[in-house]
Amino acid sequence: MFNYFKNKQVKKLREEWINPTSWKRDFSSISSLFELTCSDHEHGIVDGKTWNDLDMNSIFWKVDTTLTSVGQQYLYRKMRLLEKPKSSLEDDYRAADLLREDRNLREELQLFLKIMKEGDASSVTRMLFGTFPIIKLSKIAIILWSVLSLVTIFYALLSGGIFAFLILPVVIANFSISRYFENATDKITYVFYYLYNLLSASELIANMNLLPDMSACEDLRKHRKSIRKVRKVLKFMSVSQNHESMLINNAMYLLNLVFLYDLIVYAFSIDLILKEKEVIKSCYFSIGAIDTIISTASYIQRN
Repeated sequence: MFNYFKNKQVKKLREEWINPTSWKRDFSSISSLFELTCSDHEHGIVDGKTWNDLDMNSIFWKVDTTLTSVGQQYLYRKMRLLEKPKSSLEDDYRAADLLREDRNLREELQLFLKIMKEGDASSVTRMLFGTFPIIKLSKIAIILWSVLSLVTIFYALLSGGIFAFLILPVVIANFSISRYFENATDKITYVFYYLYNLLSASELIANMNLLPDMSACEDLRKHRKSIRKVRKVLKFMSVSQNHESMLINNAMYLLNLVFLYDLIVYAFSIDLILKEKEVIKSCYFSIGAIDTIISTASYIQRN
């Protein structure tokens, strides 16, 4: 069964390698990584007027066959930054030529990238490279209340009778607390879900037996231990955003009614996420670079 779906994905990748599908592009979203990081670039940028005068959006449209929103943003950023001759552009072209010729290696990387194909990364980009929202929570208060909720509900279920009426106020209280933090936590947990997929793809690429001679892949291998540690934490934080399974979504909803799962995991994990923020950013750039290089290789092949 696994091989069937894998072969189906590979077949689609080969079809789109030569004849890529066309879709609408939201440049306000695509440009978010460039806008947040362009001031760090030492050699300057292509300003907005020059970009529009040269109709570079149409050129981007022709080159862009990226699989991920991160790759799309990275490609746009790459086209807006000025580079010196004999710089990283030569390395990128050499890597693109390598992936153009080595179909097996290219498709293996593409299958890993497809892990994070769904979703718009612009909100993730704005949080990761802009202002990361912090919810101030008391760990002790959350734990005490969650333990009290669990004990009360189990006691009411075991005792039955009049004690069963204790379940309703506990569930209402947990629902009210969850709703109070819902706007902030939903946005953050979506970001964590996307970052979990990003780090999963990063770890798979870092663990490849034949890692391609690309600086982006080497960066992933260099941070492999940190990637694995943060990915494991993000797994618990992102599970409530698993839109592929209605069963998991309903189970997570019930958990938050019984005890405050999302808030507990957030309170005990956010410090590690912030501590490893630079590693996550490095993965962001590496995945974007790999996707961009494959897109460039496709453009070279088609022309």
